[in-house]
Amino acid sequence: MIKRRLTTGAAGLAVLATSSVMSTMTFAQQESLVLEEVMVTARKREESLQNVPVAVTSLTKELERSTIQNLKDIEGIAPNLVVDSVMGVPGGAAISMRGVSYQETEQTLDPSIGIIQDGVYLGFNGGQVLDNFDIERMEILRGPQGTLFGKNTIGGVINVQRTKPTMEWGGKVSANVGRYGREEIKGVLNMPIIEDKVGLKVFGSNLESDGYVKNVNLNEDVGGTDYTSYGFSALAQVNDSFDIQFTYEFTDDETDAGAWANFNDANTAACFVPFLVDGDPRGCTPDASGPTRSTMNGRNWSDFETDSYTLTMNWDVAGGTLTAITGYRDLDQSTNSEFDASAVEFNNVVNNKQFEQLSQEIRFSAEVNDNFNYVAGLYYWESELQQDYESYDFPFWLDKYLDVVLGFPLGTVQSFPNYGPTPRDAYAISDVSQDVESYAAFFQSDWVFAPNWTLTVGARYTYEEKDFNAVQQRTVMPDGSVWTATPDGGQQDLVINYPDKDDWSEFSPKIGVKYDLNDDSMVFASYAEGFKSGGFFGRNSDFSLDSKYEPEYVDTFELGYKGSWMDGRAITNATLFYSEYSDKQEEVIKDVGNTSVVNAADVEMLGFEFEGEIQVTAGWSARTSIGYLDSEYSDFEAELVQGGGEQDYSYLNLRNAPEWTFSAGTQYVMQVGNGDLAFNLNYRWTDDYDTILLNADVGKQESHETVDASIDYEFNERYRISAWARNLTDEKTRRVVVISGIENFGQYSMGEDYGVEFTAKF
Repeated sequence: MIKRRLTTGAAGLAVLATSSVMSTMTFAQQESLVLEEVMVTARKREESLQNVPVAVTSLTKELERSTIQNLKDIEGIAPNLVVDSVMGVPGGAAISMRGVSYQETEQTLDPSIGIIQDGVYLGFNGGQVLDNFDIERMEILRGPQGTLFGKNTIGGVINVQRTKPTMEWGGKVSANVGRYGREEIKGVLNMPIIEDKVGLKVFGSNLESDGYVKNVNLNEDVGGTDYTSYGFSALAQVNDSFDIQFTYEFTDDETDAGAWANFNDANTAACFVPFLVDGDPRGCTPDASGPTRSTMNGRNWSDFETDSYTLTMNWDVAGGTLTAITGYRDLDQSTNSEFDASAVEFNNVVNNKQFEQLSQEIRFSAEVNDNFNYVAGLYYWESELQQDYESYDFPFWLDKYLDVVLGFPLGTVQSFPNYGPTPRDAYAISDVSQDVESYAAFFQSDWVFAPNWTLTVGARYTYEEKDFNAVQQRTVMPDGSVWTATPDGGQQDLVINYPDKDDWSEFSPKIGVKYDLNDDSMVFASYAEGFKSGGFFGRNSDFSLDSKYEPEYVDTFELGYKGSWMDGRAITNATLFYSEYSDKQEEVIKDVGNTSVVNAADVEMLGFEFEGEIQVTAGWSARTSIGYLDSEYSDFEAELVQGGGEQDYSYLNLRNAPEWTFSAGTQYVMQVGNGDLAFNLNYRWTDDYDTILLNADVGKQESHETVDASIDYEFNERYRISAWARNLTDEKTRRVVVISGIENFGQYSMGEDYGVEFTAKF
C-alpha cells in the first residue's frame, strides 16, 4: 500500500510538473528567461547536455548547496542511483546504477562503477565518497561506458572535474560547523604567475567530527571524521594551441572505519563460543547496541595517506585536439576492524595495504566537418598491490572452544601449533601481492548521414594481465615462531606461496542513432557492451582453494528522449533501457574465513528514467527525477553454501537494486537588502532493497525518505551564510555484513544533521 501511494504520488508530481510547465507558458514567453546551458564531457569532448545521446545527469550549480557535502548526497538527484557508505574503509562506497553494484572493499575485486577525477580512474574503493570541495562539475553516466572509459564501468561512471587555475587573483574560503562536533574549513587561492600565461591554484581542507555513535564500553563518541587534504595545481598556456596542467594532492585520513552495531545471534560463533567457554554473554546482541550506540571493546581506527599526481596536456594540432592525461596515485593504508562488533575480544583484524597506480591516456578528437567528428585514443594502466591481514583473538577462541567445549586434542586445527592453547597475543596472518597491466585502444565517431540523423559507432579493445601471489595464512606466536598449515593437513615452520597468473582480452562495441525532431528535442537509440575484469580474490585463510574468477559482462539497449520547452525554460529527459547481465561475479563466504567469487549468475534488467527541470519564474526553479527498475536473476546455479552442492538461486533479489527511486527539489531566490536570500528544499525516496546476497532478513533495507533543506543569504556578491539541515526525517538506514557462522556486524547511517556554513569570496 505504501509503495502504491508513493508510486502514484511520483506519477502525480510528474503530471503536476508538466501542468506547471503548461500553465506558465505565457509568463515564460513574457520574461524570456531560459535555463543555463549545461556542458558535459560525457563523450570525451565538451558538448551541450541536451545534445548528447547518453543518459547522463550533470551537477554544477547544485554543488554550491551546503546540503551536498560529499558524493553520497548526489543519489538524491540522479534516478536509479544508490550510494551507500561501506564498512571497513574510510570513504568506501557501495554504489549501484540500474542494479549494477558493488560493495566489496577487498582490492583484488574490481568495482563496477568507475569514479573518474580529472580524467583519472580511481582504482581503490577507499576514498571514493569524495568530499564536495573545489568541484566544478559532476556527471553521472548511467549504463555501460566501456567504449570510452574502459573496463570496470559496466554500471556507469561518475565523472568529477575540479576547477582549473584562473590565472587571476582570487579565491574562496569557507567554514562549516554542525552537529556531533563537526568543524570544517576549506579554501582555494588562485594567483597569476605570468599574466595570461601561467597560473597557480593552492587548496586545502580539514574536516573533524566526534562521531554520531556512543561507545558505551569505551565511554567515547566513535565513527567520527579526521580528514586533511591539501595541494596545488599549476596551469600554463604555453601558446594559443598548447596548455599543460599539473596537480598534486596529499590526503591524510584517520577517520574511523566504522562504528558498528552488534547483530550477532545464537547462530554466530562470536555469540555462543565466549558464552560456552567462559560464560561470557557479551558477544550476543545486547540492548545497548543500536543506531547511535555501540558495544565494541575497541575502535575501528584507520590511517590513510595518499599522494596523487595528475598531468594533463592539450595541443590543438592537425585540425583537432591531442590530449594526454597521466595519473599516478600512491596509497598507504592501515585499518583496524573489530569484526565481532561486541564487547568480547573475539576477532580483531588489522589490514595493511600499499597500492600504486599509474595510468596514461592519449587521445585525439577532431571535427572533420559539420557532418563528421571522432575521438580515438590509447590507454595504459599499471598497478601494484601489497597487503596483509592480521587476525587477533580468533585463534585463541577457536583453540579454547575445541578443547574446553568439544574435548578435541589440542592442535587438531590447521594453522595452529600443537603445543598447548594458542596464546591470546598470537595472531594469524596472510599476505597477497598483485601486479596488473592493461592496454586499450578505442575509437568513437558521429556521422550525420542524412538531415537530422546522426550515427554513432564506437569500439574499444582491452588486454589485461594479472600476476597474483598469496602466502598461506600462518600463525605467528609470541616468541616469533611461525606455523603454517600444509596441504596434507600437517604443520611446518615455513611459508607456502600460491602464485597464479592469467590474462583476458575483450572487444567492447557501441552503436547508436540520434534523430533531431526539431531544434529543441531529439530521440536516440543505442546498444553498448561493457565488462568487469576477472581476477583472483585475495581475502582468504586457505589459498589452496581456487581464488580465480572470470570477467562479467553487460549488454544494454537504450531508447531515449531529450527535449527543451517554453523557449528554454524547461527540459524533460527520459530513457528506457534493457540490460542482459552475464557471468555476474558474486562474492560469498562458503567456509570459515574463505570467500569465493563465483561467475554463476545471469540477470535481466528493464528500467525507466525521467528527469525534468523548470525555471518557473526568475527566482523559482524546480527539478525532479524518477527511476524504475525491474531486475531478476534469469539463471543462477551455484554452490553458495559449503558442501551444499549446486542449487538454483534464481529466486533471490539482486543486491542494492530498489524498484523505485524518486527525488524532487526546488529553489526560491528573492532579493533582500543588498543580497539574495535563497530557500532550498530537496526530497528523495528510495524503495526497499536487499544488501546481502542470500537475502537474509538482517540485510533488508526498508524503503526510506529523506528531506534536506537550507537557507542561504549571499550579500555584497562576496559573502554567504547558510543554515543547513540534512535528513530532517531522521531516517537511520543500515548495512549489515554476515560472515556466515562467525559474526554479524552492521553500520547505521547518521540521522538528522544540521549546521551553519560561512563562505567568503575574494
